[in-house]
Amino acid sequence: MVDFVRNNRRHVLLEVLVLIVVIAFCGLTVMYIKRANDIRINSSPTVSTTKTAPKAVVPNDTPPQGKPPVSISTSISTGNQTSTQSNQTTIDIKPLGISITLPSSMSDLTYSSSTSSNGEVTVNFSTATITDEVSTCSASSGQGAFDSITKADGQYPSSASSNEGLIKQEPTYYIAYILPSGPCAHNLNPDVESLLDQDAGYFYSALSTIQVIN
Repeated sequence: MVDFVRNNRRHVLLEVLVLIVVIAFCGLTVMYIKRANDIRINSSPTVSTTKTAPKAVVPNDTPPQGKPPVSISTSISTGNQTSTQSNQTTIDIKPLGISITLPSSMSDLTYSSSTSSNGEVTVNFSTATITDEVSTCSASSGQGAFDSITKADGQYPSSASSNEGLIKQEPTYYIAYILPSGPCAHNLNPDVESLLDQDAGYFYSALSTIQVIN
């Protein structure tokens, strides 16, 4: 009877030891798998989803500043094409004494000049194509279709404005641009609106090509 009890205890102890070994092995296996997964995740390359906004194109590095001109009288004329190379055309803007180089698609550029009481000259711009489609976007309308360009005596004013900027500072005068205060027309035909936006972008970029021709 005593031997039977002893044998039975030994058998139970053996089973308990086996069970402990199995549990320990399973625990170690789970820990190993978890650690391997952690290492794989941490070592995976990180994919950045951050997008960089495109940098706005500006005609020069000078921050916009200055005062808008005061228009008194207006006369309309057509820009004179002086030269054409490849897909570009250079047009003289005589009231300002400058030339500007544009895509050849804008060779029908028109402008309207006005002079304030202090001698400051302002020129508004459009194209014959756009004017034929939308009369309110003509060069002789309130603001034209694109940026206006001004020429005034002295140094460019230091007071800042968010819609203006210096193009050239000469010894006795400066040339600056003024962005449109708003669209020259609303509810345009989609094709005309697309053409207006395209040409406005071309004209703004072309401000950096302006040369003094006096």
